[in-house]
Amino acid sequence: MIAPASTAATAGGRIVGSLILFIGAMGLCIGLVTVNGSVSPQLVWFPLPVLGVIVAVAVWSERQLGIGLKHSGPLTGPFVGRTLLMTAAIAVAGVAACVFQGALADLTRDVETGPPGTSGAFSFTYAVVLSVTAAALAEVAFRGVMQTGLARLWGPWPAIFAVAAINTAAHRWGPELAAQWLAYFASLAALGWLRAVTGSLWPPLIAHVTANLLTALALWQWGPFVQGNIGGAGLVVVAGLAIGGLMAAGRLAVRPARGSVQTEL
Repeated sequence: MIAPASTAATAGGRIVGSLILFIGAMGLCIGLVTVNGSVSPQLVWFPLPVLGVIVAVAVWSERQLGIGLKHSGPLTGPFVGRTLLMTAAIAVAGVAACVFQGALADLTRDVETGPPGTSGAFSFTYAVVLSVTAAALAEVAFRGVMQTGLARLWGPWPAIFAVAAINTAAHRWGPELAAQWLAYFASLAALGWLRAVTGSLWPPLIAHVTANLLTALALWQWGPFVQGNIGGAGLVVVAGLAIGGLMAAGRLAVRPARGSVQTEL
């Protein structure tokens, strides 16, 4: 039996290590963007080294800590369709939850366009690549490194909620976080549940990257988005998407014990 003090020290080390990994990798990616914008603001080359950082962090984490990337069974076995539907449902529910709370707070969201003085192609690439980068690194660090370690110590549900709270607090502090913190927490907890119920990091990774990518593209095309203008009927639809997505994902995860996609819950 592991002593409580030893468990706390191990959990604390995993939490701190995951945060260092995320902040360090994200900082390195932003640094590459900054260098690109300063040296050649009209020529976009930062996506390639940024991709290299993501791949290196993911591969190292999998080899050293076993974060669930090698387990791709839910996406290759007989339940691939069900797993993809669960993944899509969680992505829709997360985006809808953020829109709903943002509308209640009368939040206006706009696309981030990177360093000033750069080209239009640079701004578009920044908006898309940085959104995807943040999602990918968050999944590796939080649902991968942190949740995998904490689940072994505390069990799945305490790990899911703890990681969701820490990941929420790790977002950039400002009006957007203040207006959507509860939706962020719920969305990230849903991603943690997806990680646990499939036993793989791939479903939450796909869900998070897809949600961030589509949000960035939508804001680029149609932003700024004044969420307070949605109106009562729109809020009902958005709330229905959030609740319906969660219910659909939960229903899809319920299977007989034989051949179930559930491996950790």
